[in-house]
Amino acid sequence: MNRILPLFSTPVGCKSLTLDNKAIEDYALSLQSNNKGRQKSMRNGWQSDDTDNPILNPLKTEIFNYAKEYKSYLKIRCNFRIDNMWFNINNNAGMNLEHWHPNCLLSGVYYVRCNDSNGNLYFRNPNPVDFDWSKDIEIYEDFKDNIVAADTWDFVPKEGDLYLFPSWAKHGVLSNTTNNNRISISFNLTNI
Repeated sequence: MNRILPLFSTPVGCKSLTLDNKAIEDYALSLQSNNKGRQKSMRNGWQSDDTDNPILNPLKTEIFNYAKEYKSYLKIRCNFRIDNMWFNINNNAGMNLEHWHPNCLLSGVYYVRCNDSNGNLYFRNPNPVDFDWSKDIEIYEDFKDNIVAADTWDFVPKEGDLYLFPSWAKHGVLSNTTNNNRISISFNLTNI
């Protein structure tokens, strides 16, 4: 056998979409002004209860289309349904603690409004290595961008970015360092 296998990887898919983000943002802000929301992994921000509105139908269509491509890559046979969706609005210092999404197969997030300083989406390396990689950083070309040795992997989201990932993947969002809202929609997919 002469091959290298990426065993036990965490496949994170990203696709850029062109949707009416202004209309989605207006809807999110109207929800925020009308209810107190909830707080799960969110800190210093606002999170809606589960939401469903026709304004989100184009996004749902895109999620299903991309999920077909994603599941083909992962060789998943089942189809999906959206189990739940919710908005996240983070202003200055708003963040999401590291967490995972139990009782579903895939999870994702769509960025409605953001910029380079609104806080990166990051994923934790799931491989429990009892080795201090930082002692040997000189052996890697670029330690921070090494998919084997990095402790976390950051994505700098752009408006219109859709991410899909396994629900078991531990992830979080770094603190927003601006006074501009970061608005995203998170969701979970379960098999049907």
